Amino acid sequence: MSAPVVGCLTRSAGAILGRQALTSDVCACTSLASHRWRSKAFSTSYSGAIPSDDIQSVDIAIVGAGVVGLALASSLTRKGVLHPKTRLALIDPRPLEAIQQWSPGNGSAYADGVAWSNRVISLNEENRSWLEALGALPDHLDPRRMNPIRNMRITDGLTGSLMRVDAPPSEHGTEARLASMVEIDALCKALSHTLNTLDRASLQYHASTVRSIQASATPEVEEPQDAWPTINLSSGESVRARLLVGADGGNSPVRKYSRIESSASKDYGKKGVVGTLRIDPAHAVGSEGVARQRFLPTGPIAWLPVSETAASMVWTLPAELANAIIAMHRSSNGNTLLAQLVTAAHRLPWPVLRSILQAIHNHQNVPTPRDASRDWSWLSPLILSELNQPGVPDPIAGHEVPPAVQEVDASSVAAFPLRMNHAQGYSAYGQGVDSARYSFNINDSWSEILTKGILQAQSLAGLRKPSSLADSSLSERPSQPGAQFSALSRDRAISKARGRVVLVGDAAHTTHPLAGQGLNLGIADARSLSNHLGQAARDGSDLGVAAYALAAYESERWGANETMLKTCDSLDWVYSFDNTIGPTATLQDQETLDDTFEGPEDPRAKVLAEAFVWARSTGLEVVNELGPVKEGLARLAGSAYSRPKSNTGSG
Repeated sequence: MSAPVVGCLTRSAGAILGRQALTSDVCACTSLASHRWRSKAFSTSYSGAIPSDDIQSVDIAIVGAGVVGLALASSLTRKGVLHPKTRLALIDPRPLEAIQQWSPGNGSAYADGVAWSNRVISLNEENRSWLEALGALPDHLDPRRMNPIRNMRITDGLTGSLMRVDAPPSEHGTEARLASMVEIDALCKALSHTLNTLDRASLQYHASTVRSIQASATPEVEEPQDAWPTINLSSGESVRARLLVGADGGNSPVRKYSRIESSASKDYGKKGVVGTLRIDPAHAVGSEGVARQRFLPTGPIAWLPVSETAASMVWTLPAELANAIIAMHRSSNGNTLLAQLVTAAHRLPWPVLRSILQAIHNHQNVPTPRDASRDWSWLSPLILSELNQPGVPDPIAGHEVPPAVQEVDASSVAAFPLRMNHAQGYSAYGQGVDSARYSFNINDSWSEILTKGILQAQSLAGLRKPSSLADSSLSERPSQPGAQFSALSRDRAISKARGRVVLVGDAAHTTHPLAGQGLNLGIADARSLSNHLGQAARDGSDLGVAAYALAAYESERWGANETMLKTCDSLDWVYSFDNTIGPTATLQDQETLDDTFEGPEDPRAKVLAEAFVWARSTGLEVVNELGPVKEGLARLAGSAYSRPKSNTGSG
């Protein structure tokens, strides 16, 4: 059943964004309380155009109440953003009360007193500032559930090459940080509470799933493409929308309805293993606020501190190996075996770690009687013996590795498949932005700087010509295993799309998690779309067919998102090389080599792979000495990094 979240109740304009970086469109909202709306346009675009039948009709329907959908709803319902009589609907299977009352459980047994969810985001500073302006942060968030990231350490797992990125000194008396770790459910909870505050536009919340979406003819619609979408819900209700927003994730029913195809799609054949890591307080000193990522041929492993004695893990692994490690964790006694393996993944030399991972994979594939449990008792002594070998890095000795993991929260361990996908466009009214013509500069394209810097290592080693992100689109990159690129032009794809639909967040794009920026991209989408819809409303436009506004949103976000997707995809490929066997895909066989090589026994494979890894490592060390590129990495983490007056070196 639908429930009025705010009805005609409103909240005061409050603290609208003061950050100059968030564009004049947002800042213009501060003066909208006295703005004279165009009455002629309003009479045709709003009240006179809502069909009068038993189907609930709204101006904007947002499907999906995750962080992106809630942030968009929170922004659009603020006083002065849209016309006061604008009607909105927010649709999600979860009851709003469940989102608002979310709690991860009792954490009294842990050193930090907090039970952590395994779904976290490294929230960048620009998005954090916007969520503060919406009133979600810090008012509706337990301060224990947001932890600042002040430093990043990025390591090549084959050579030990290290890059250090540190937060710049604060210029405004605030705490210096690169980003903030926060749980996704905690963000949803904070955003949902903003919908209950006063002085907001009318919003109906539907706790229901989408059964189907169909185009509905209305008297005012001249073109079939511009028919109003009608969302049929599992509750039996139907909602007809002037504009339908898809914020409903990677398997978006709204995107399916929109007929917007993909410009690029790739299944990495890998999974991200996540979990909450616990640290002995005696060993945690010096690790606070330091995020780490070690690139291994099987995939990166990330250490994301959520408190002084806890961290969140994202470990990218081939799917079969990820499944084996999950099975090992669930069938072993206690929570220490996986903890030891994670410690090993951050410390052991790759050949040693590879042999351990190979043993885990092989053991999981040994047939056992149906009711017999698999014996993993041999694994802990093996890992500990290797960790105790002379020369293994240890933070106590000053090495750049995280502290030993004491245990892993048993219920937090899970795995999810890794895919990349990008829509041809975000609405039927886009202008066909092409990344081949998308221009960047050093000030606003950190990912361009980062990727070009590292990919140049390929040419240094005499390998394949590096992809130029400014000169070629993602679909034109050299083919890689698992990649499926659409040959369909964007103009042709968008011409097939249904009108009155726009996509945001994972409904529009999904990316590899190695940069931790997927949800940050979605929040930036919501911020941009809110700005442009607000401008269209002030102009008195029909929001569903405000082509200039929807095209401006796509122009602002599509190229930026494309760049991030290309960056993550390229880095995944660059760091998949093992200097003994070439690029890796699985541990049980090494036949998936680059098409340059004839096979694992081809002598060129080892020589070129060694050269590639050397060049890659050299590139990482060079990047560590270049101030502008390190600024780019700070932007990757989301810092509002200002260029230093002088090069401070590697720090």
